[in-house]
Amino acid sequence: MRVEAGIGATALTTRDGEAGWRALVPDVALARLLAGEARVARSPDGFSQPGCLAAATGVARHRDDTILFAACGSGRSQWILPLRIERNFGISQALPLAAPLGQYCPEPPDTVTADTLRRLTDWLRADHGCDLIVLRRVRQTNPLAALLEEAGAVKSQPSEALFVDLAAFGDFESYQQSFSSKKRANWRRDLRRLEDEGQVSFEVVPGDDAEDVLRTAIAWKRAWLDDFGVSSPVIHSQAWCDALIECAAAGHGHVSILRVGDRPVAVELGFVEEGDYVAYLGAFEPSFGKLSVGQEQMRRTIEWCFGCGFGSYDLLPPGDDYKRYWCRDSTGMAVSDYALSLSIAGSAASIAHGRLRPLARNLVLSAPAGMRRLLLGR
Repeated sequence: MRVEAGIGATALTTRDGEAGWRALVPDVALARLLAGEARVARSPDGFSQPGCLAAATGVARHRDDTILFAACGSGRSQWILPLRIERNFGISQALPLAAPLGQYCPEPPDTVTADTLRRLTDWLRADHGCDLIVLRRVRQTNPLAALLEEAGAVKSQPSEALFVDLAAFGDFESYQQSFSSKKRANWRRDLRRLEDEGQVSFEVVPGDDAEDVLRTAIAWKRAWLDDFGVSSPVIHSQAWCDALIECAAAGHGHVSILRVGDRPVAVELGFVEEGDYVAYLGAFEPSFGKLSVGQEQMRRTIEWCFGCGFGSYDLLPPGDDYKRYWCRDSTGMAVSDYALSLSIAGSAASIAHGRLRPLARNLVLSAPAGMRRLLLGR
């Protein structure tokens, strides 16, 4: 194979003349996506939207990561897989560009074959010195899942993405009736207690009108994580938090706000992607925690989703018990992480990603919160 120079791209062709992968200049790639002249590997959580990719590009540039808008095909059939390459401890690994913001691995818009994946890995190794590819939360329906397993990728962190099947319930009243009478009575009781604190109101506003309240919610979330001794690659990074604010303002972000008087007490950031709602970030004012404001905000947001005619309310992985309760035992979507080595060094790194990293994470989470806070210096 040979590398050829192209306009705004590095083109890769094979000896048989079939098209391979090429790297589009970021500005060119984003312009093509905005104009509908190319398709993107879609992320079910909405982070493949051009505005989100632009925000992630800014962070990647600040981090000195290599940005790759990897293009496959040509013309209007061309599709783009946005990646970034980060280098740590002498290892170069390719990740989705929007990671860690995105909570799902992007899904190719076309049929992908083992040969397509092989050409991608050959290109990443030969032209960009990649040692491995790390793709987290790959849904079982993503065609990359089977191909990665066939290619020998290390699979780890199996989990489940749970969602409320709004279409199956039909309307909000039917959904509410699926809960026990005791639970519904508890909701009414909690609401009365909350109304004793002041007038309760609720609204959903576009993400570009909610920067201040979103930053407040992020601060609540950060304090909550600090209290439990847990670190988040997004919430504890100012650069990624700023990018998240940009993503919220990209046109498909919505912020639901529960207020007591004029004071926000619970906030949720969600994204709408192809007729489904993704509940991305929820947080509440700590002093109102005992009044179940998070549950009231969530219940009203689900009611809003029914009113908008969305198909599902996606709670994202992992499949925690509280999510399963809200989903009314709906069947979720299996997700897993994959690390595919591209070199000898990458083989060791893939084992670390797939075996050692989950083990270390479980050991840390099994420790008392006080010890976790001490380890994190908080």
